[in-house]
Amino acid sequence: MTDQKSEKRLRQDIIAAITAAGKLRTRELYNRLQRPGNYENFKIRLTALLREGEILRAAKRTWCLPQSVAAANGISGVLHLTSSGKAFVMPEDGSERMFIRRVDLGGAVQGDTVQVRPQAPQRGAGAEGRVTAILQRGLKQLVGRIERYGRRFVLVPYGAPLTGTVFIRHSQLALEEGMHVLVRLIYREERAQRTVIEADVIRTYAEASRAELLQETIRCTWLLEADFPEAVLQEAEQLDELVQLQTDLEKPLERRDLRHWTLFTIDPDDARDFDDAVSLEPLPDGGYRLGVHIADVSHYVRPGCKLDQEALQRGTSVYLVGEVIPMLPHRLSTDLCSLREGEDRYAMTCLIDYDRQGRRRSYELFPSLICSARRLDYKAAQVILEGFPLTQRQDYDPQKELADPVERSLYYMNHLFRKLLRHRLRAGSLDFSTPEPRFQLDEEGVPVSVKAIHQMDSNRLIEEFMLAANRVVAEHLLATDVPAIFRIHDVPSGEKLLSFTEFIRHLGVDVDEEALRNVITWQQILQQFRGKELELVLQQVVLRSMMKAGYGVENRGHFGLAFEAYTHFTSPIRRYPDLLIHRILKQQAHGETLAERELKRAAQISSTREINAMEAERESIKVKQLLYLEDQVGERFRGIIRGIQRFGLFVELEEILADGLVPVAALADDYYVYDEKAWTLTGRKQGVRFMIGQPVVVEVTRCSVDERKLDLKIVESLEPVSYHDGDNKKGQMTDDPVKVKPQRQA
Repeated sequence: MTDQKSEKRLRQDIIAAITAAGKLRTRELYNRLQRPGNYENFKIRLTALLREGEILRAAKRTWCLPQSVAAANGISGVLHLTSSGKAFVMPEDGSERMFIRRVDLGGAVQGDTVQVRPQAPQRGAGAEGRVTAILQRGLKQLVGRIERYGRRFVLVPYGAPLTGTVFIRHSQLALEEGMHVLVRLIYREERAQRTVIEADVIRTYAEASRAELLQETIRCTWLLEADFPEAVLQEAEQLDELVQLQTDLEKPLERRDLRHWTLFTIDPDDARDFDDAVSLEPLPDGGYRLGVHIADVSHYVRPGCKLDQEALQRGTSVYLVGEVIPMLPHRLSTDLCSLREGEDRYAMTCLIDYDRQGRRRSYELFPSLICSARRLDYKAAQVILEGFPLTQRQDYDPQKELADPVERSLYYMNHLFRKLLRHRLRAGSLDFSTPEPRFQLDEEGVPVSVKAIHQMDSNRLIEEFMLAANRVVAEHLLATDVPAIFRIHDVPSGEKLLSFTEFIRHLGVDVDEEALRNVITWQQILQQFRGKELELVLQQVVLRSMMKAGYGVENRGHFGLAFEAYTHFTSPIRRYPDLLIHRILKQQAHGETLAERELKRAAQISSTREINAMEAERESIKVKQLLYLEDQVGERFRGIIRGIQRFGLFVELEEILADGLVPVAALADDYYVYDEKAWTLTGRKQGVRFMIGQPVVVEVTRCSVDERKLDLKIVESLEPVSYHDGDNKKGQMTDDPVKVKPQRQA
């Protein structure tokens, strides 16, 4: 009885404390209640109250009461359905994204602006809600195949996130079953939140290839407008190249003429827009003067103009495989604003002075006029970097030894880049080097080859300089107390953090949740597995466990980079927040500021559009991978086990980087038992064990582009996985998995 009273009293105290404070973090709440018992048990009690709906999770990983989360009026935001079938809403107020179960969608589909009521999560982690109203429809067009349904035609979409049937209305076009079409959707809501979707055919595809239809489907699904409105294009065409040049150069403290400087661009070999150039001048005392010169898009795109409104709504450029959907029309993105070789261009320059150890001493931010001396791609820059001797003679003088000023600059850049990287890693910043797939497409957009591309030093050099410039600008805005947009990456928390903790404990790394609030802990964990079989697997798990980065007007730091302040300044051609930052810097020089309400709206839209673009890009990559593998059924590939569930193994093909499933049913040689704590599948009879990170040879058994599924079977398991060096260490796998006998082909 006493225990029941104590439990009831504690529950009352928890609710009373949250009521008094409004919002509290777990540790704050625990301390405020004088640390009632074990901390882990305290968190279990909070989870129980969460499930019962007595308390809710709010923004910044805080606890609050349901009524304080606008439970009465609901929260509005844009609905996203991922390629895996999960649904979530990004609230317009910038709070934690809210997961929506399929039964709670209320007829909403991809891209709809909806009203959501928070509710207690069924699994006890993460914010969850139910759609109570559809405020605005997002999905307007779809691509699919026509099929007959009784007397009517219906549309079978190509992988689009719809749960109902799309009926074709009367069409003036001659329709036949099996025809590929683009339709405009018409929504008719009925009682019980049931939505009937009808469609008008606006285009038929007679000559389009399957790859083109799939690409069009991705554009429609993720609300990507390839074409710009005519009014926007007209406004872009009316812009004059280098307008008001002489006037700008004559103004004191305004644009500086740097056309005599040696600066250049380094980009992918297929890049069409160039928004950053770099320069480096060695200083007499052994220090460095780094110049990061960014295309001055804000000179052309003025606040409130049609170009600005369109750029805000797009938020970002989207990079599908074989296609770029730009944020700005080509007149700007690949012409006026692009830092093309040998052409005068407006820029915003961030000039940073470092001492000989790579420690920052001072900086300047100002508008400039530049002319890129050379357009290098990453491969060409890498060849130059690799040509420098690893050790020089004492009398080596790059000023005399290197006649080409670009090569001379790269020599000094190579030294500074390594020093900056060393400083950043020492501070705890995470460093990832995950490969990306590179496709070679035929004329119809079908991949003829796929290759895993790894980062080179030339990539990392440019990335390090961009990080340095973004950080300088963020700290400048913070120090001068100017309303701005910051790039925010919060401390990991919730179910993702719990799953990660379990995963690394399985690997023999014993660490508590509090230690993981320090990014250095994450870096140390990654370092333990550097060069081992599990390195890439662990990097992927870490990335999945991190909070999603986003934009906000309140600086909360960047956890992954270990920066106290960070923003985006270096890519205004393809990101709207960068354009705003340029605008803020210019207005600051004249004693003006942007309204915080305007900045909040831009941050929310940019965060939402960024997530949308990432999902579209992921789906585009997956579709191309599956198109390539469609003709590879029966072929064998080397892969790595990336995940294990009761129903099977997730394997990533090493060179293609495509994920496939080996169903348990395909492991026909034995009866396999799933160990949830150890994340293993073990055969009862033969003792064959499959573990995360284990190399295997697999055979493609089924590939469905429309379903976005790849089925595999194990042909051979390779060397066993050892999580630690040495014998008898914690987590060491002493009973190595034996080789699996090759499966008989059907």
